[in-house]
Amino acid sequence: MKKYLLLGLIVSSLYSKSDFIDFGIDGHMYDIKEENIRQTIIDKVDNFKISKEDLTEKIKKAMREQSVGTTNLPFGEEVTAYVEDNYQILNQNIRNPAGRIIKKKGDRVLLNTPKSLDICFIDGSNDILLKNQIKYFDAVVSKKHGLSCVYMVSNKSVLDLNKEYYPRLFYPSKSAYERRFMIKSIPTYIHIEKDKKYFYSFPIEMFKKEVKIK
Repeated sequence: MKKYLLLGLIVSSLYSKSDFIDFGIDGHMYDIKEENIRQTIIDKVDNFKISKEDLTEKIKKAMREQSVGTTNLPFGEEVTAYVEDNYQILNQNIRNPAGRIIKKKGDRVLLNTPKSLDICFIDGSNDILLKNQIKYFDAVVSKKHGLSCVYMVSNKSVLDLNKEYYPRLFYPSKSAYERRFMIKSIPTYIHIEKDKKYFYSFPIEMFKKEVKIK
């Protein structure tokens, strides 16, 4: 500390007030027209008013909008079954701590699922078709693997379904999920086990009436 204090005194002694020159103002002076950002924020917060009822309605509206899934997939036209390695396509480069790319965007990365999982992609645009799809997949998945299907639903609010079909799990389907699980048509269910994915796809026509489980 004494060293720094001594250095400061030496430097300051090298200069006097006369060494510093006021160059004055060159040009015009203008008033600042922008609002003070701090005061603007305070004013906005102080004047922000919303009733409990309005806030509740806004939250409910957002939930309703987010609860309806979408899809870019076509309806199935035939029964198909196939198996593929369980992998994910990278959407960005993976780098090590030194910055070197170890996996490139677009590469396939094999996954190893520690627990079996069944996911059913179904369409909810028609109530009869929807009911028959749920009933069919409930029975088939349980019979094959003794598991319950996690439902990814398009064109139907999952808020209603989670109430009506509790304790089943329904989530809004999104194109990102369809790409992630490589779904080609709906309805389809996939059984994921270790490093493999087993796909079972069906024609939508078969669900126009109740399907008997063999």
